[in-house]
Amino acid sequence: MTKTTNTGQMPRDTGSLPSHLRQVQERPAIQRLLLRFKIITQPPPLLASVISAAISLLALMVWPFAFAHVLPHLPRLLLRLVPASSYSVFYDLTIWGAHLVIIAILALVIIRSRLEELTRWMFLVFFTLLVVCEFARLIRGGLIPLPGWMQDDIHVMAAFSALTTAIVIVWITTAHKMARPPMDDYFTETTLFDAVTELPTLRIMKQTLGRSIQSANKSRFAIIMVQVDQYKRIHELLGHQAASDLIAQIALRLRRGLRRQDILARTGADEFVLLLRGARGDQALAVADHFQKTLAGIIPIEGHDMAITASMGVATYPEAGDSAAALIRNAETAMYHAQRKGSGSVELFTQDMAVLAQKRIAMERALRTAIERGELSLHYQPQVELPTGPVRGIEALLRWNSAEFGDVSPLDFLPIAEETRLITPITDWLLEEACRFAAAENATRATPLSIAVNIPPGQLQRDDLVSVVERCLAASGLSANLLEVEITENALMDNFPSTKDTLTGLRTLGVHIAIDDFGTGFSSMSYILRFHIDRLKIDQSFIRDATTSKVSAVVTSSIISLAHGLGIRVIAEGVETADQMRMLVQAGCEEGQGYLFSRPVSAENLRATVAELDSLAHQEKMRALLLSSGGQLPLPIPAV
Repeated sequence: MTKTTNTGQMPRDTGSLPSHLRQVQERPAIQRLLLRFKIITQPPPLLASVISAAISLLALMVWPFAFAHVLPHLPRLLLRLVPASSYSVFYDLTIWGAHLVIIAILALVIIRSRLEELTRWMFLVFFTLLVVCEFARLIRGGLIPLPGWMQDDIHVMAAFSALTTAIVIVWITTAHKMARPPMDDYFTETTLFDAVTELPTLRIMKQTLGRSIQSANKSRFAIIMVQVDQYKRIHELLGHQAASDLIAQIALRLRRGLRRQDILARTGADEFVLLLRGARGDQALAVADHFQKTLAGIIPIEGHDMAITASMGVATYPEAGDSAAALIRNAETAMYHAQRKGSGSVELFTQDMAVLAQKRIAMERALRTAIERGELSLHYQPQVELPTGPVRGIEALLRWNSAEFGDVSPLDFLPIAEETRLITPITDWLLEEACRFAAAENATRATPLSIAVNIPPGQLQRDDLVSVVERCLAASGLSANLLEVEITENALMDNFPSTKDTLTGLRTLGVHIAIDDFGTGFSSMSYILRFHIDRLKIDQSFIRDATTSKVSAVVTSSIISLAHGLGIRVIAEGVETADQMRMLVQAGCEEGQGYLFSRPVSAENLRATVAELDSLAHQEKMRALLLSSGGQLPLPIPAV
């Protein structure tokens, strides 16, 4: 069990780390503080190289003066300690030794530095020449004859300065190729340990996985990748500090269940990886379920009680890969599968997931050119006034007929589009095409049809969405009050300020706002009133079970009654049977949409489908269905 300190700081989990990393982690706090000060004040690589070169240039220009004018006085100061007969020898040995010591120190600094290889060797050559020249100057025409000008200290100093200047110029021109000379402590402190949680980072995790794979016994182990589902929303709503506080608290909860031989690392802004030594797949799943329970509940963040969940992916060695990179990649793949199942889910990696991941990559590549190739299209599903018609509007539903994959379900390609930001051009195309089609269709009708368009939650955060809608309305000639934008109720909770601005702008244009799949999210009626919603669309899961489940029937009736009390119209989606329609009519629902009336149809077939639903024959058919299901024809529903 990990305990917190009195200051609330989480202790570092160093039990499973290598000895040299434990030493870094266990250093006094003041040393880490001073180290981080050096990190902050260290200049960028190019600037550091220029500064270092300038200092070196000054030093190398000055030290020949010292050799010529300062060092010669050193032996004279010691003259009283040396017999007069030995002074000449002592003088030469002192000068020669001082030269060698200084040159050796400079050469050692160059060898130990992390300069570019070519630059390092250039300096070594330069100092080798320096040693030769100094040695030759000391013996003054003995073993190596020298020209007369080189026997003058001033000329030697000038020669050294010119050569140094040339070397420094070459150094500066190649400085952009040199990496920042990293300090060992700086490297360890900033790249191996996270500043917020003081947990190891992805680099340590990869190194540890590599050692585990290469170990002699090659024992089994598993890793769990954890992603906090609500991190992005909290970061956008409450800011960076609140998100960091959330991560710190989650890290503390995760550490409480770890064994000493296990390692927890923070590998991303909202991601953790756990290494479970000796664990099989079923054991890792059990640990993941335990962590789900550990994270479940309310976490207070800056005065807000936040309900937190996490999606987890499990990968085992050697089944999921034989390298650190493969294990982490496959754990991430499993985590994404868990996310698609819903928040707070856990998935164990299988090879089928790898195949699906490769397919997703190929599908993303094909989706990038889908608009240009004309592979996207819209189908339309009528929205019918209950119980017998007529058709009041249509919903535009996106379809993708890929040349490579055939007909692809929106459930498969829309998540890919959202993850890769392809959803923005797709949404623009959808709005433009839906407005154009509705305007053209209404030009042939006496009573115009409204058209509903689904807007993904992330698109509500765009600064230009209102202008895009305005441009589409102007280009098509469609009246704004005939366009209805459908959003999920969870979108009301995400990024509240920008969402409110976008919805306010749409309402200013005259566009209607509807909540899609109402009843499945976390919004409240206070949000519905705050955003001035025009219509609620009851989720089909309630409609499907309304005739067999008392709870679903009560929830459905309550939603309808409450919405009417607030002056909001209601439409039910997924109406497939006469019994469902009868229950909705009795509850006072105004409109319905589903297979009982019509499946989504192409643009070419919509006009015929609407004509059939508006016909007297269809009205008689609906009346017959209501009577056959034991119902009675209701009175007309007053407009709200």
